[in-house]
Amino acid sequence: MKIVGITKERQLYVKPDSALLVGNKPFFIPLFSDCISASFALVGRVCRLGRNIQEKFASRYLDAFAPALNLQADDMQNWTERTGFDNSLVLGQFQTDMPQHLRFQENEDTVADFCAEDLSMSMFEAVEYVSRFVTLRMGDMVAVDFMASEARLKKEAVWRGFMGDEQKLYCKIK
Repeated sequence: MKIVGITKERQLYVKPDSALLVGNKPFFIPLFSDCISASFALVGRVCRLGRNIQEKFASRYLDAFAPALNLQADDMQNWTERTGFDNSLVLGQFQTDMPQHLRFQENEDTVADFCAEDLSMSMFEAVEYVSRFVTLRMGDMVAVDFMASEARLKKEAVWRGFMGDEQKLYCKIK
């Protein structure tokens, strides 16, 4: 399983499976960085094998969607060190329908409120783009960041992600 993503600058990145933080577990700010920020993202789960997938067929390759916090160590220079560390993708619960509305809260304050059109590229366009370079397999994930979405993580903050009115992501920062 691999996690392939697209940043708001439309840069492609790959995260190891150890980057996933699931199950409402807390995120511990790593010792190697004092400056962790989060981009807000939508993740699609791949349900079949594919390469060079055309956008018009991409919906056949995703079976579920989840909100995510895509973390990065802003004080690191190397791209892999900056984005690929353990627990650097806080992943919410999946649902089968593509969400039309996502909202992220820090503590009780809404920090970001998005429609699907606010993604840096559509999920299906992302599947087409990613599949040009790597073969997508069942269980892989494609993450797409939202435009103009970034927040600095603070210790003891609680982050929540909603798809529609349903909470799908919860993470305490330690």
